[in-house]
Amino acid sequence: MGFRWLCAYLWPSTNGRVIVKRLQEELWMRPHWCAAMTYTVAHHAMCDPRTPFGSPLVVSPEHEVTMREVLKLLRELQLDHPGTSLPDLWAAAASYAVAHLGGPLMTMSWGRLEEEFPPDPIVVMAPKVSSLTDDVRTIKRTLGGRCELAADEMVALLGHRTIGVHGGAHGARQVALMREASAEMIETNKFVVKEATPSDDEPGMGSSTPGVFDNDYFVSLEKDGWQPVVKTGGFFGLGGSGKRKAGNAGDALPEPPIDCDSPEDLRLHLSENAPCVGMQPLDVTMRKDLMLLPWIQKFAENEVRFFNAYGRAAGKVLRCGWEGWNLRDG
Repeated sequence: MGFRWLCAYLWPSTNGRVIVKRLQEELWMRPHWCAAMTYTVAHHAMCDPRTPFGSPLVVSPEHEVTMREVLKLLRELQLDHPGTSLPDLWAAAASYAVAHLGGPLMTMSWGRLEEEFPPDPIVVMAPKVSSLTDDVRTIKRTLGGRCELAADEMVALLGHRTIGVHGGAHGARQVALMREASAEMIETNKFVVKEATPSDDEPGMGSSTPGVFDNDYFVSLEKDGWQPVVKTGGFFGLGGSGKRKAGNAGDALPEPPIDCDSPEDLRLHLSENAPCVGMQPLDVTMRKDLMLLPWIQKFAENEVRFFNAYGRAAGKVLRCGWEGWNLRDG
């Protein structure tokens, strides 16, 4: 009882260090926790919820089981450190999860409050921006809205898809492989990455390092040759084989209507007409936009630049909705 009382009133100098040390130990042994937390940060922004980050935590269906495992650990930490709120613990876990996968180490801001009688701390929500999103306005409105992300930060945040298989990032098969790697790591105390092929989930572009946070996603998007074509409104488009469409320079080329009965048909249609086999509608949309495309190329060439932009973007998401509480960096 005395230890808990001291922790409550020595915040954050002692509390923060003890919590961070425990989180680092647990995350190191469970890479599937790290992958789920990394995806959850981007998922919050892509859902555009009207609640602050972590109050409650917005997750995707395939990660609900994993995040409830993390919740058990955070509840134990909260019991030992009563001066800590659950939203703070979610943010701390997310900050260090990215670093454990090889990504940037983000500054953690403490000071979030918790409701006295909170509802279920985890809520499953479908994202407004997914791999099937083909409207760039939806991407910009969602990511640039409440979290106020700049263009480079939008593209960087979508780089979380470098974890897992791009075709169905963090699909059921990839999550299962990450869990197997975690179990083997706990037993042998060695870092293990089990790779999945794109066909393990659905047709899609695979990552050469699905268990490591790097710029591989942007390298995959940028590596295949392509040429811009003139379209109505002056935007750049992509031909199926990367060749310029017939027509005189400056002529407006009308786009034929897409006749698809389901999102799966739309995905396959866009994949067949993309310069890289297995590209998702979101990938094609980003490459067709003049504001987003340059950042794909810059992040593919310079991983440090991607890490810096991702750190800023993820930091905004973690602080989203909490600016009024005078958060303190720790």
